[in-house]
Amino acid sequence: MVPLPRRFRGFLPWLFGVGGMKRTILIPYVILIVMGFGAGWLLYLEGSRSAVLGTVDLLLAESAARASESISEFLAGSVALSEANAAQIAEISDSRAALLSLQRLFYRELQARDDVDLASVGFSDGRYAEAQRVSGGLIHVGEADPAKGGDLVLETADIHGNPDYVVMRHAGYDPRARPWFQRAREAGKTSWTEPYPMVSSRELSMTAVSPVYGEGKLFAVTTANVTLGRLSAYLSRMETARSGIAAIADRDGHLLASSDFSSLVEASGSRRMAAEGGGLAALTFRESSRLPTGSAFTLKDGRFRYRAVVRDWTGPWELSWRVVVALPESMFYAPLEALDRKALIVLVVMLSLVLLIAFLAAGRVSGPLRELGDAIALLEPGSPSLPMRLPSMADLSKAERIALRSDEIGQLASAFVGMSARLNEGFTTLKASLADKEILLKEIHHRVKNNLQIVSSILSLQGSLSEDLDFRESIEYVQDRIQAMAFVHEDLYRSGDFRAVRMDEYLGRVCDSLHSAGRPGGSTEVHVRAAEIELSLDRALPCGLIVSELVTNSLKHAFEGRAGGRVEVSLGRSGDRFLLLVSDDGIGIPAAAPGRPEQGKEGLGSQLVPGLADQLKGDLEIESDHGGTRTLISFPA
Repeated sequence: MVPLPRRFRGFLPWLFGVGGMKRTILIPYVILIVMGFGAGWLLYLEGSRSAVLGTVDLLLAESAARASESISEFLAGSVALSEANAAQIAEISDSRAALLSLQRLFYRELQARDDVDLASVGFSDGRYAEAQRVSGGLIHVGEADPAKGGDLVLETADIHGNPDYVVMRHAGYDPRARPWFQRAREAGKTSWTEPYPMVSSRELSMTAVSPVYGEGKLFAVTTANVTLGRLSAYLSRMETARSGIAAIADRDGHLLASSDFSSLVEASGSRRMAAEGGGLAALTFRESSRLPTGSAFTLKDGRFRYRAVVRDWTGPWELSWRVVVALPESMFYAPLEALDRKALIVLVVMLSLVLLIAFLAAGRVSGPLRELGDAIALLEPGSPSLPMRLPSMADLSKAERIALRSDEIGQLASAFVGMSARLNEGFTTLKASLADKEILLKEIHHRVKNNLQIVSSILSLQGSLSEDLDFRESIEYVQDRIQAMAFVHEDLYRSGDFRAVRMDEYLGRVCDSLHSAGRPGGSTEVHVRAAEIELSLDRALPCGLIVSELVTNSLKHAFEGRAGGRVEVSLGRSGDRFLLLVSDDGIGIPAAAPGRPEQGKEGLGSQLVPGLADQLKGDLEIESDHGGTRTLISFPA
C-alpha cells in the first residue's frame, strides 16, 4: 500500500474517529444532503430527457410533415408529365404513324428531367411506344406493334431520339395486359399503380397513368414511371435522412422506399423492399405497425438507438402510405450528455464542499463537547472543586477551561462546573448522613438481638425454677423461636447489608442451634441446602421460624423408638416461586392425627406453621407415611 502523506494522517482519525455526537450530527446531515443532491440529479435527468424528447418528437413530426409534402411534390412531376402527354396524344388519330414521333418526344422529356425513369403510351389497338432511362444514365427507346409481330423492341437512340440498334427484344408484348393499363381503365382518371416489375430491368416501379378517351371509348393510356430505387434516392437527399432515416410503406406494411438502402432485399429475382426484410427501415415499420398516426417511439438497431415518428399520408391520389422519420438518439443526446457530465462535476464539487463544511461544523461542536464529557467523567463525587477563577490557566481543570468560552458550549460547561460544585456539597452531606444512619441501623439490630437474648435468658431462668417438665419443655421451644429471630438480626448487623439475608448461612445456624441444644434425637443428622438464596427481612424471618418449628418437631417425634435418622432442609427456586422443603425419614405422623406437625396435640406449632405460610403468601403441603414426613411450602419469588 502507498503510505498516506503526513498531513492526512491526523485528518483520517478525526474524520472516522469515535464520537457519538459527531456521528449523530454528520450521518443525518450527510444522508439528507446526499438524498437531496441525488433526488435533484434524478429529477434533472428525467426533466432534461423529457424536455429533449418532447422537442425531438415535435421536430420529427414536423420533419415527417415536410417529408410528406416533398414526396407529394416529387410525385406531382410524374403526374403532370403523364397528363401533359395525354393531352398531346388526344390529338392523334393514327397511332401507327405517331409511334416514332412519340419515341422522340419521350426521349426529349427524359433528357430534360431526372425525376422520371420511363415515359410511355399504350394504345387500345395494342401499339406501344416508350423512352426509358437505363443504368449509366443512357436513354433507350422502344416500341411494340401488332403489325410487326407484337414484340417489344428496345433500342439505343441517337441524339435526336431516333432508334439506332436493338438491345433487347421481348416477344408477345401487349400493353393492354400490363398493370398500368388495367389501372387506368379501372380508375378512369389520373392515378398511381401499385409497385410492379418493369419488363426490361425487372426493377420495381410505380407509374402515374392518365387515360385518353376518344368518342367515349378508351383510346390510349400515358405513363410516367418512377422506380422505387429513384424514390429511395430522393428520400436519401432529404435533410432529415442525412442524419437518420426516412421511409415509406404501403397499406400492407411493405416498404416502398427508404433512405436506408440496407433495407433492400432480393426476392424472386427482383429488387423488393418488405417489412420482413433487414435494415433499419424494416425494423422501424415492424415497431410502428400497431401504432396510431403521429405516434413517437424508440427503437434499437444493434448498438444504436433511434427516435422515430410515424405519419399516415394519402396525398391527392389516395395512395394510403405511411411515412416514418427516425433520428439517432446520439444526435440530440450527445450534447446533453456532455452537459450532464459538466453538471455532475459541479454537483460533486458542491457536495464535497458541503460535506467538508459539515465535517468541520461537526468537529467544531463535537470536539469541545467530547472534551467537556471527558472532563466531567474525571469529576469524582465528594472531591474538592476548584474555584471558577484562579490566577493561572494552568491551575484550572479542563471543564473550567471550557467554561471560560463565551459560546453556548462555554455556558454548558459553566453549568456543569456549578452543578458539580453543588453535587459535591450535597454528596458530602448525604454521605455523612448515610454513614450516621448505617451506624444507627447496626446499633438497632444489635440491640434487638441483645434484647432477644435477654428475653431468652429470662425465660430460661423462669423455666429452671419450675419442676413441671411440660412447662420447662414449652419454655425451651419458645427459646428456640426467639433464637431463630435473633439470628436474623445478628446476620444483618454483621454483614452490613440490611437489604437481604443469606438464607444458606441463616438456616444453617438455626438448624445447628437446634441440633446442638440436646433435644431428643440428638444423634440425628440435619442437612441444610439453600443455594445461596437471599431474602428480605420480612420473608427471611417467617422462613426461619417455619424451619425451627418443623426441625424441632422432627427431632422430637419422628424418630421415637429409633437410634436416629436424617432431617433435610432445602430452599430453592423453580421459575417464579421459592420452594422451602423440610423432610425426615422418621416414622411419620400417626393416622389418628393426620396433617398435624405435633403428632396429635393441638400445640402452638400446628397453628404457627400455617400462619407463617400465609404470611409468605405461600401454599403448605404435608405428606407423611411410614417412610417419613415431607413438608413443602411454595411462595412467590
